[in-house]
Amino acid sequence: PATPEEHLVYWGIVGTWGLWLLGALYIAGPVIGWLLIGVIIARWVGLDPTPDRGIHAIPLGVWVWILGMAMMLVALVAGHLSFNLGLPQTIKSTIGWMKGWALMAIFPLAGACLRIRPALIYRAVCVLALQTLIITPILVLAALTGLPESLYVSPLRLVGGPGPEFFEVQLYSFNAGSGTVRWRFFAPWAPGAAFIANVHLVLAARERDWRWKSVGVFAAILVCLMSQSRLGLIAMPVVALAVFGLSRLLKPWVMAVAAALSVALGMVADRLILLVQGAVDSFHAARADAATAGHRARRARSEKHPIEDFLYEYYGTRPSHVRRWHPGVGVILEDAP
Repeated sequence: PATPEEHLVYWGIVGTWGLWLLGALYIAGPVIGWLLIGVIIARWVGLDPTPDRGIHAIPLGVWVWILGMAMMLVALVAGHLSFNLGLPQTIKSTIGWMKGWALMAIFPLAGACLRIRPALIYRAVCVLALQTLIITPILVLAALTGLPESLYVSPLRLVGGPGPEFFEVQLYSFNAGSGTVRWRFFAPWAPGAAFIANVHLVLAARERDWRWKSVGVFAAILVCLMSQSRLGLIAMPVVALAVFGLSRLLKPWVMAVAAALSVALGMVADRLILLVQGAVDSFHAARADAATAGHRARRARSEKHPIEDFLYEYYGTRPSHVRRWHPGVGVILEDAP
């Protein structure tokens, strides 16, 4: 890292596991974002006059994000005033906006205005990947030896947040549908870990050093597999194909392979459609099983739940109805176009 903004971004990524251990990841993101805004302001007012540390112009797309998030703040304040929620609650909600929605504009603004080398981010992600590969055996052993799923919830939760899972130091968890062990690593939930893995796959693929690139790609695949996120597993090959193919799309050999592949797929299209449909049905059934696992387990133990029991009993719905992808062959909606 050569500049203050590069230090913030690089060490923010590399220090992810340390922040996780402190239960501070939820706080770290807003802090880094607003510190980057501080760097931008310092450059604007001339507090950092170094010639090679200027700022770029703000693109139109970033202005759209800034305007959108500003309008959300206006709507938030107007809503609090309309319902007479009082100044303390308005301040609290505004701080929540600063920790959440405002970042949707802050990070694009920082990326557009500050001089942060992409190669630095690629390397930081690969360093984080190496740390993940080192820590993963510990997380696996924790599950195999029966250690507690959650070690503790950080006292930093007192600053407020969406829920305790954002401040929880968790070693592993269980899939509600299958009962198998799954890992969320440093994310607040397992599907979030799979999402991060897909993003890291894109970034690691841009690393120039093949050794670091291999570490980054392998760790991304491992995290996605261990998170057991169905959507993440579906997205990863698509992301990998996009990373490889889009940058080479106009090369003649890529066009030739794509043409041959199109012909081959056309010859087996009917079987391919059936295969995809079967995969979609299995995917939906697995998600339905996960959604109804708690109700089915309580029903087996003859336990009651004040909300879910009402949904199933009042509406006459059974878990099998949720599991069914469609009402059956030949059944259509009346008056449907």
